[in-house]
Amino acid sequence: MPATVIAERIGWPYSIRTLSGRVAQLRPWYLPPDPAGRTSYAPGEIAQGGMIICEPAGPEVKG
Repeated sequence: MPATVIAERIGWPYSIRTLSGRVAQLRPWYLPPDPAGRTSYAPGEIAQGGMIICEPAGPEVKG
């Protein structure tokens, strides 16, 4: 939200530059959390694996 809109909503009677500077200082505190940084795992706590299904290397031998 722009500082001008904030000033209008709170009835800011002073210079917009003063409010804009303060809003610029406060904005980083209100950023949404980084979705990639929300989780943390200890080493060995989780594992990822996959299943590979391979075709036979040669003709089947029936005996």
